[in-house]
Amino acid sequence: MLSLLGAPALAAGPAPAPAFSAEEIAWSKGYGPGMIDGSGAFIDGKTAKTCAGEKVYLRPTSALEVHRSHILFGNAEGALVPVTQYLNPVGANETTMPVPPKDYDASARQATCSIDGKFLFTGIPDGDYHILTMIIPRALLGKVVEYDDIEVVMKRVTVAGGATVKADLSPNS
Repeated sequence: MLSLLGAPALAAGPAPAPAFSAEEIAWSKGYGPGMIDGSGAFIDGKTAKTCAGEKVYLRPTSALEVHRSHILFGNAEGALVPVTQYLNPVGANETTMPVPPKDYDASARQATCSIDGKFLFTGIPDGDYHILTMIIPRALLGKVVEYDDIEVVMKRVTVAGGATVKADLSPNS
């Protein structure tokens, strides 16, 4: 399986990446009453897709996360892109998309997507987050999957007032 944590990229284009500041996301380190109840199972056109068995990453929103999302997904709100685009984004280089520091990678919480495409994060402090995971056609579960069949989905969510947020990763949501 591929790791979505800190995937480096090469090429030439966007503005230099902002420095990562652990202080900027210190609020996300503790326990909070919020939950994210998510689904990574959806129909895209005529194809059933799922995140079943994949790691789901929850990152607190930071200036670096927003910058990386714009390069990797074209925006910081939500998108579904081929894994090849995610691993080698157009216009990225060591200045615009440096390998993130270890404390950036350590800021992500992880869950695993269940066989029915569900995931859950509990104990989440109020704030803005980005959810990332890999998606494959459901028909390929348990089979060797080619790179061309893998996509990466990202969605920005806000936890507020200790509420449970429903996070549908469908590109149509």
